[in-house]
Amino acid sequence: MMSKIRFLVEKRESTPTESLHSAEAPNVGAIIAFDVLYFAGLISLAVILLTACFSARVRRQSTWYMVIGSWFLNSLASLILVGQQTGPFPRFATCLAQAVLIDSTPVLCAFYAGAFALEVYLSALLALKTNSTISRAYLILIHAVPWAAFIGVLSITTNYGLQNPTIIDKYPAGFFCWNAVPNDWRKYLIGGAVVIGILTSIILEALILLTLRHTWKHLGNLSTINRDKPYISPDSIARMIIFSIGIVVALALTFLQYLTLPTINEDTALGLVQATLPCFAALVFGSQKDILQVWLPRRLFSAA
Repeated sequence: MMSKIRFLVEKRESTPTESLHSAEAPNVGAIIAFDVLYFAGLISLAVILLTACFSARVRRQSTWYMVIGSWFLNSLASLILVGQQTGPFPRFATCLAQAVLIDSTPVLCAFYAGAFALEVYLSALLALKTNSTISRAYLILIHAVPWAAFIGVLSITTNYGLQNPTIIDKYPAGFFCWNAVPNDWRKYLIGGAVVIGILTSIILEALILLTLRHTWKHLGNLSTINRDKPYISPDSIARMIIFSIGIVVALALTFLQYLTLPTINEDTALGLVQATLPCFAALVFGSQKDILQVWLPRRLFSAA
C-alpha cells in the first residue's frame, strides 16, 4: 500500500503541472491578507482555548472546546502552503494534505456546531426537568459523530486525490491547494454534510429558545441553571446564535467554492471572506466576561 502511494506521489511530481485555471498571476497583496487573517484567527483561538483549559474561572461544556478546536484546525489547514503560494507548484504530498484538510475541516466545524447546540439543549432540558446531567455514554456519542464524519470525508478525499493526482491544484488566487474539479459527487457529499451540521445547529437553537423562554421568567430556576451550568445563560445562547449566522455565511461560501469553478476575482473575494470566519469565532467566544477577566485588570469589571 505504501509503495503504491509513493508511486502515485512520484508520478504526480514528475508530471508537468497544467492548472485548470488561467495562468494569471495571483494577487500577492490578497495572499498576504489571507495569511494574516488566518494567523490572527489561529493565535486568537489558541489563546481562548488555553485560557479556558487552564483558568479555574472559565467553565465550558466539552463541545465548546471542540468548536474552538475545529476552527483552530481549519485555520491551521489553510496555512499549510504559506511560503509556497506563489512560484512553482509545491510538492504533491504537501498540496494533497492541504486539499483533503480543506475539504474535511468544514465538515468537522459544521458537525461540532450541531454537537455544541445539542449538548446545550440536552443540558438545559435535563437540568430543568430532572435536575440531572448528560450521561458519559451519550456525551461520547455526541463527540463520536463529528469525528466519524470528518474521518470519513478525509478518507474519501485522500483516496480520490491519490487515485487522480492531476485534480489536486492551487486555487486560482493561490491561497491553498484543493480538488479543482467542479460538480464532483464528493463535493456534493461534503456540501451536504455541512448543510446537515448547520441545519441541526439551527433547529436545536430554536428548541433551546423555546425550552428556556418560560424558564427565564422564573428567576429562581434561572439562577439555579446559571450557577450549575454557567454556559446556559442568555448571553451564551445569544453568542451561539450569532456564531451560527457566521456559519450560514460559511455554508453559502462552501457551496460557491465546491459546486463551481470560480474566476480568480471571485476566488479572491471568497477566500478573504472565509479567512475572516476564525477571527469571527474568536471574537464571539473570546469576548465573554469570564475569559476577559482572566486577561484584563480586575478594576475594569469591579467598576462596572
